[in-house]
This record gives sequence, C-alpha cells and structure tokens, in this order.
Amino acid sequence: MRYLFMLSFFVLQPAMAMIWPWPMNGKVINYSILPVAVWDGEHGIYTLAAGTFSGKQSDIDHVFDFGSFRWCKIGPSTVIVNRQGEVESCPKWVSGPGAAS
Repeated sequence: MRYLFMLSFFVLQPAMAMIWPWPMNGKVINYSILPVAVWDGEHGIYTLAAGTFSGKQSDIDHVFDFGSFRWCKIGPSTVIVNRQGEVESCPKWVSGPGAAS
C-alpha cells in the first residue's frame, strides 16, 4: 500500500521543469555589450543583461549564439558569451530552445 501511495503521488503531480541545484545548473557569463537570449524550462525565453552572469539560483538550459544564429544546450556547464555575442565552448548545438538535439 505504501508503494502504491508513493507511485500515485508522482503520477498525479503536474509536469514541472526540473531545476538542478548549484553547482550542477547551467551558467552563462555574458561579456557581450548586448543582452543575450537564454532559455530554461521554467521561464521560457528571456534575456540576460550585458556584462552580467546568471546566478547560482538560475538553471539556464540553452543560450542563443548571435554569431551563428544557433542555440547552445548548456547542461551543467558554464558557457561564456564573448564581446561579439558568440558562445565560446558550446557543449552541444541544438535546433532550438528546449530541444535535446
């Protein structure tokens, strides 16, 4: 009975984005002079201001590369956006925000 309760608890819960705790969350350091577009499962697409970085409480999943017009899937990595708005050392390029491949 106990296992049935636990199973029903997880099955009946609404789908929610998973937030990884620091240091496993994705981090972006934006050295660009412009804001950069980022995406996470909780908030969708939003911008990270120029000359800033995402904090420990953020879990950014994807960042947009203005140089190549592609999305970078970050995972648990730290990605740097250079002054030209290009992503350096992208772990994986994907077709769009929220895409796994």
